[in-house]
Amino acid sequence: EYNQVLLYNHYGPTETTIGCVSCIVNYNDPKIRDLYHRHSAIGYPFNNIQAYVLNSMLKPLPVGAIGELYIGGAGLARGYLNSIDLTKEKVIINPFQTEQEKKLNKNAWLYKTGDLVRWREEGDIEYIVRNDFQIKIRGHRIELGEIESALCSYQGIRESVVLVKEGNNANKYLVSYYISQRQQDEEKVLLHLRSTLPEYMVPSILVYLTKFPLTINGKLDRKALPEPHLIDPLTYFPPRNELERELCEIWGKTLDLPPEKISIKGDFFRLGGNSILAITLTTKINQHYQSNLKVSDIFTCSSIETLLPKLLQRKQAYQAIIKLNAAYNKTNLFMIHPGMGG
Repeated sequence: EYNQVLLYNHYGPTETTIGCVSCIVNYNDPKIRDLYHRHSAIGYPFNNIQAYVLNSMLKPLPVGAIGELYIGGAGLARGYLNSIDLTKEKVIINPFQTEQEKKLNKNAWLYKTGDLVRWREEGDIEYIVRNDFQIKIRGHRIELGEIESALCSYQGIRESVVLVKEGNNANKYLVSYYISQRQQDEEKVLLHLRSTLPEYMVPSILVYLTKFPLTINGKLDRKALPEPHLIDPLTYFPPRNELERELCEIWGKTLDLPPEKISIKGDFFRLGGNSILAITLTTKINQHYQSNLKVSDIFTCSSIETLLPKLLQRKQAYQAIIKLNAAYNKTNLFMIHPGMGG
């Protein structure tokens, strides 16, 4: 029972004013309340504020199209103190200033907020995500906030933050930091994420924390988050025979990691692997053992321990010439590999 509670939701970066866009949410109206929670509405610009939703070419976008929010009008700061370069990056000349505004010396500048939004048909603005947190990995555009929401939907996880890291081989991978009362069973968490997210959005590493580091202003200090360890000494299992040792070396060369740190139970993708490196790994293994592993085998058997039986099977069933045409009443096509295999 909200007892006639009205929520005044104000949006405004420090570079403008604390409030320059606002909406009123009547919690006694279930339709308005649900709409607010479902669409993250931030409301309408104040009368002395000009809001623009623009694309990368600074062209205005229509209703429903996602673009970056630019703010002009009263309350806009002159710039950043003692930081000319940052001011030039974030504060630009307003290309939409009218002749009347020019005469009055108003609305001459725009602040680039870095927030992705869109106009709704009702005329208000809907917040989508920070532009900084929308990244691209292996051709896929990913919103980190979507991964964080999926993590927090797992029972026991209170807060989460996802970062993009770059490995020694210059390949990007996702790291998730989470807060809960106790460390979660990571396999169960990853299974949950795979049931709600596509594979390319599932983090390679989960890091358990009791609290997040904060800045002096009480905001999350992303730079102070601990560096993830690709190799967990508690879950390291050394090779048990020569074949597993050779596979550790091949994995190490592919992932640019020391072979002695490759656990036979370690997941290829959680060690920094991706679909491109899976192709490289498959090629290296097939060349070394004259086998015919498929890239899909790496996805289904992503550890050395689980891949080994598949390798022995593929090695025994190796064929020098692969028949590509399944029909017997048509001309066949054969592809013969070079002497080194592949």
